[in-house]
Amino acid sequence: ELLSAPQVAAKHGFDLLGAVMLAYMVKVFLTYVTRYHRRAQRERRELLLGAEALSTANRELEESQRETRQLSLVARHANDSVVISKPDHGILWVNDAFTRTTGYSLQEALGKSPGRLLNGPGTDMAVSARIGTEIRKGRPYRTEILNYTKSGQEIWIETNLVPLLDDAGATDVVIAIERNITETKDHARQLAEAKCRAEDAARAKAAFLATMSHEIRTPMNGVVGMADLLLEADLSEEQRLYAETIRNSGESLLVIINDVLDYSKIEADKLALHREAFDLEGCIHEVVMLLQASARDKGLAILVDYDLFLPTRFLGDPGRIRQVMTNLAGNAVKFTVQGHVLVRLLGVPQDDGRIALTLTVEDTGIG
Repeated sequence: ELLSAPQVAAKHGFDLLGAVMLAYMVKVFLTYVTRYHRRAQRERRELLLGAEALSTANRELEESQRETRQLSLVARHANDSVVISKPDHGILWVNDAFTRTTGYSLQEALGKSPGRLLNGPGTDMAVSARIGTEIRKGRPYRTEILNYTKSGQEIWIETNLVPLLDDAGATDVVIAIERNITETKDHARQLAEAKCRAEDAARAKAAFLATMSHEIRTPMNGVVGMADLLLEADLSEEQRLYAETIRNSGESLLVIINDVLDYSKIEADKLALHREAFDLEGCIHEVVMLLQASARDKGLAILVDYDLFLPTRFLGDPGRIRQVMTNLAGNAVKFTVQGHVLVRLLGVPQDDGRIALTLTVEDTGIG
């Protein structure tokens, strides 16, 4: 059976208006419940977020407090002095190292300007003025300055100043880390004085050697001259060999003496090597003859191995070659008990026409 809306309402005991009112009330109730539920969820989320933010803030505060305590411990117990001051109000705080270094306690330093407290008669006021300028400009600055302790003792201070600026960009607080470098300065001064003394001693030594070498050269010229006169006499072959050895040894000694006269050039690393034509094989035999007597007394043989394919004339400094060979071969004879000393000269031709020479001294001793 099909019924109209009024008939339905009449059949069930209520009219259409009541049904509409009921439906509206249900809708309003559901809307209220939904809004309440959403608001409750939002407030709950805000509460959770607030609790999390509070927890984060607490953690950050604890971390900041822990860091502050650590920095306070570092500043208080550091070996270097720490000074916190304001440009217009003087010192605000100093650590124990400042008191140990300067003798001034925190109470004695409070409110006083670091410069007026520590500067003295020997302080470079230009350095002090530069410190003030850099602080006013808000720029970090590192320098060294002479200060005075409470008892009037001079101390050298290396200071590192770090200005902290306010919102307007002006210097609000200055943190200074200062180190006592008095011992370092004294050490540097002692080194400088020792250097001056060493240079004076070197000059005195050079003057002494120049004088002595000059005095030695005079009789050596006589020895060489007499050897030349002796060689003009009628000598046997053995006597001529001995006289030539005396003359060659005297000439070698004169070369060394002349080098001592030019000692300043040696110390300045400006010793020049001469370039002249000379007989290399003859130069080697001169050294061998010079050492032959010492070798004969010890029962040693001095052997020479000279490459037959080498030319006899070379360009170089024969005096230096004799000097080096005499040192090497002389040591070989000195430290060889039995056997022989071998002086060997080998040459390898080069593409440019020159010859690479290798001179060796070998012995059967400990060398």
